[in-house]
Amino acid sequence: MKRSTLLALPPADLARSVVALGEKPFRAKQLWRWFYQRYETDFDAMTDLSKPARALFKERYHPLLPQQVRVEASRRDPSRKFLFRFADGESAEAVFMAHEDRTTLCLSTQTGCPLGCAFCLTGRRPGRNLTPDELVGQFLSLVRGMAGERVNVVFMGMGEPLLNVEHLAAALPFLYETVSPKRVTVSTAGVLKGIAALGRVRPLPRLALSLNAGTDATRRALMPVHTYTMRELFEAMLAYPRKPGERITLEYVLIKGVNDTDAELGALFDLLKPHRRVFKVNLIPYNAVPDLPYEEPEEARVDAVGRMLARREITVTVRRSLGRDIRAACGQLAGEGLGPP
Repeated sequence: MKRSTLLALPPADLARSVVALGEKPFRAKQLWRWFYQRYETDFDAMTDLSKPARALFKERYHPLLPQQVRVEASRRDPSRKFLFRFADGESAEAVFMAHEDRTTLCLSTQTGCPLGCAFCLTGRRPGRNLTPDELVGQFLSLVRGMAGERVNVVFMGMGEPLLNVEHLAAALPFLYETVSPKRVTVSTAGVLKGIAALGRVRPLPRLALSLNAGTDATRRALMPVHTYTMRELFEAMLAYPRKPGERITLEYVLIKGVNDTDAELGALFDLLKPHRRVFKVNLIPYNAVPDLPYEEPEEARVDAVGRMLARREITVTVRRSLGRDIRAACGQLAGEGLGPP
């Protein structure tokens, strides 16, 4: 018998699926709690379901989660990279990052990325959009056994989230059962229509922009999605709804000799100067990718750039990527080993 999925179904649809199997509607509420509050997808573990109900759901709907094909643990930091394979053979990677005070899950929204940013390995795979149940399945795979623990979720893995904004918006309510919207961040390379569309989602997740340049010419060379002007991009970001005092994160991957020059950073400052209370900058030293002609800047240069922005009253942090030794860092995910190239 062909199995479908119960994940990412709105409550009414979940109830209809349960009733269609001959079970009572209240079973849907039980399943909802197990899935999205207790992070449990093994029907055998759902002890408040009768044994016949467990057997029925297991026969009709198991497995619910994508196949976990490979897990790689960093030897340098507490991060792990997961490779998932979906029903059609496509694959995507997600990263689990444990910090002293929090856990962050970096999830993918596509099985590749069509944007083709020059410095990013993911952009070398075209891929497809992940469906709502695949998005939720990634999340539940990573948080199993963590019910009650605080987690942050960032959609910064494989793919451009705002090219999949409809499915992303459909998946968010299931995460919001246990994760506050203020701890969910969606990162975009700058899809203007997608920024506007995400701004209509309620509750709103936080927004981050992968900027990576101070001038139109440099950004266009690095990121083909940049077919407009910097000022148009900033206008779209400034229009994104946010709470008083809430800032939008600008991610700036520092690439030696490309976007870390005084001229490029001076142009960045000119853009930020009128909006210093709106944006904050995350400096990310470039993570090397084989066969790409870019280099990581020296540590002294990274520190100098951070000090320069801070002197100009720009809120800035330097983000040291985790998982570099297992190619789990920013720009290194590629779903290698499975699925169409």
